Order: sequence, then C-alpha cells, then structure tokens
Amino acid sequence: MSDSVIIKLDGEEIDLNPFVYKIFKNAIRGMLESLDDVSGTKKVEIEINYKKELDEDS
Repeated sequence: MSDSVIIKLDGEEIDLNPFVYKIFKNAIRGMLESLDDVSGTKKVEIEINYKKELDEDS
C-alpha cells in the first residue's frame, strides 16, 4: 500500500493538489513521530467535528 491522504468535508472527498497533499502528509507524520508508541502504525484517522458553522467571512 502506498502513502495516501484523503480529506473529506461532510463526507465528500476533496481533491488535493500535490503541494497540499505533501503539507498534510508531512505535517501529520512529523507530529505523530514525536509521540511514543506509534511506530509500526499503518493507518491514521483524524476526525474534526465543528460545533457551530464556520464564519463565511473569515
């Protein structure tokens, strides 16, 4: 299995350009590698739920 980054907004997968793909992959990998007991991990799932609507002007 090759590396992959999948981002879904409200269940819909969004396309990532190569630059954004690399940013997400490397940032998350870097954060995880600083933690104990994550060596050998094959799959990481991160879920963020917003409690309120995002302000469209920000």
